[in-house]
Amino acid sequence: MNCCRGRMFSNCWNGFARCSRRWWGRWFRNSIGRPAAAGAAESPEGRDFGPDLPLILEALGEHAGRTKNAALLTECARKALSRTITGQYKKADGKLYAITIDPTLEHPLLSCVQQGPEAITLAIPPEAASQINQAAAQCWKSAMDKGLDEVVLLCDARIRPGMMNLIGRSLQRLPVVAYDEVSAGTQVEPVETVSLAEAASVLSQNGEMVTV
Repeated sequence: MNCCRGRMFSNCWNGFARCSRRWWGRWFRNSIGRPAAAGAAESPEGRDFGPDLPLILEALGEHAGRTKNAALLTECARKALSRTITGQYKKADGKLYAITIDPTLEHPLLSCVQQGPEAITLAIPPEAASQINQAAAQCWKSAMDKGLDEVVLLCDARIRPGMMNLIGRSLQRLPVVAYDEVSAGTQVEPVETVSLAEAASVLSQNGEMVTV
């Protein structure tokens, strides 16, 4: 009887994995992965993420009882996939090369986080959004000038979704990774730092805000 149930579960799981692989592949590519380069040899579904499905489902099952917020659940799934995320961006020398955010900017950004039912965003003045975008772009350019064409923007998990939305429109190929999405034992090599002069004052200005 137990053997029969085991085979039934195995068949159901395999069928689920086959049917959902395309959907999970798109989800992973949109929320975790980096867009493929134009003309790159890649199937429409991208990489086969079947092996990661148990980790994703376990993370969702563990946290779904506490929240139905899709954005929060996505971040929980990302944390569970820290080894996959780290492996995706780690260089051959075993190091993860990262653009970091100056604490004088990162800490004030935490107070700008807004959590909605479907998204986690940052509410900041338009000028601040523009300056942060420009600073991140300059850091990325400086990293590439050093021959580091594969770097990540590393930040606090609470602002990761907002930072991804903020820079995603102009810096589509710069991944945004949270500290706790880096697997244990990985050597992180900071290469540039995003900063904003008088960040606390700029971010606390009253008036029009943009949500990113």
